[in-house]
Amino acid sequence: MGVPFFLRFYTGLVAAAAPIWWLALEIRKRKGLENPDRIAEKFGNAQLARPSGRLIWFHAASVGESLALLTLFRRLETRQPALTILLTTSTYASEKALDNNTLPANVIHQYAPIETPTAVRRFLNHWQPDALFIAEIDLWPTMMLRTAERSIPIYLINAILTEKSVERRLRAAKSYAYLIKLITRILVQDETSVARFVRLGAAPEQLEVMGVLKSASDPLPDQRVEREKLDQLLCSRPRWLAAATHEDEDRLIIAAHALACQSLPDLLLILAPRQLTQADKTEAEALKSFRHVARRSRKEPMTEDTQVYIADTMGEMGLWYRMSKIAFLGHSLALDQRPMLGKNPFEALQLSCVVIHGPSVSHFAQSYARLQDIGAARQIGSPTELAQAVVALQDPALRQPYLAAAQSLVAANMEPLENALRAIDAFVNAAKDDAHELANSPM
Repeated sequence: MGVPFFLRFYTGLVAAAAPIWWLALEIRKRKGLENPDRIAEKFGNAQLARPSGRLIWFHAASVGESLALLTLFRRLETRQPALTILLTTSTYASEKALDNNTLPANVIHQYAPIETPTAVRRFLNHWQPDALFIAEIDLWPTMMLRTAERSIPIYLINAILTEKSVERRLRAAKSYAYLIKLITRILVQDETSVARFVRLGAAPEQLEVMGVLKSASDPLPDQRVEREKLDQLLCSRPRWLAAATHEDEDRLIIAAHALACQSLPDLLLILAPRQLTQADKTEAEALKSFRHVARRSRKEPMTEDTQVYIADTMGEMGLWYRMSKIAFLGHSLALDQRPMLGKNPFEALQLSCVVIHGPSVSHFAQSYARLQDIGAARQIGSPTELAQAVVALQDPALRQPYLAAAQSLVAANMEPLENALRAIDAFVNAAKDDAHELANSPM
């Protein structure tokens, strides 16, 4: 099958739009949304040498996807010590998050090239990857087409498709079917995604259910000295965490906190918004109901009077989960009938937080369903219910059944990681066999 017209049109358009890419990145740089020291990487200009030997390219769009791969990389460092991993991401936020997490010695982080043929060609010429593994569903046509042209195998890992994303992609059905045919193997999170990929043109033999990789990650890193200092300051003061919240949820969370404070006047809310750019609006909303609001990004201290502490920094979620016994996970309260996608519950569960969530969690539907089935999480549907849960769960005796159920699930949840490792091992070992056969074949 030839390249569909829409894909040919797209690649021509992005090539012609190279000056617009440059202008857009320049504007973002001036706004502090790009790292000026590394922006050349986005044009395919590497600032590091390619190591010798086998190199696998992993691409993850942003923070969540890249952090979910770190445990996998640590295991690969042991299992495949001669293998170099090139991790690309697209956002400045992802670079900051990775800076707060020690990368294994065999992992190199670079920015992904922009979608122009020239930038992708420069990138491939320099790094010459042996394979491309794309995390979740970040399918960039130029990246995939130029990679496939060089006979570099492409894999999707930890992939998931919502019904909405399928419907959107079906508007360019031929193009997506063509891109999917370029993929050697697709490892999906759940059975529902299998059927959805088939609708987009995947062959059943391309697909394998691996589970949710985020559920098998190592616990988030601790900041022990900082945590002990803050714990000493707070003593036994009741507290709760609202993590990865959507901008429109913050007013509901603050309303819930105001209700909870009627029963627990010294209750502290630590609010960690999903997007740091929403922190100004979050602060303004909090100040409508509370006098004592502090911001982490401004280095404002957490004091005995602080009522709402806005944790608007990168890479510190391990600190906030460890300090809190209760965590509401955002992007889960539907607003004005708009569905939310949910956020990964396992980071909180691994650090002994009771998880509270809203009803709208489509990206993690199976994970939350399992948590509900075994009594490992509490679902709420309104600020009033959230306030009631926060107050009730200050009691350690009420938290214990949730934590015990959660720990049994966390312990059983390593299968997705093993599935991913087996797929990568199979590729690397097959490549070694091919190289050995070539080296020993008669000339």
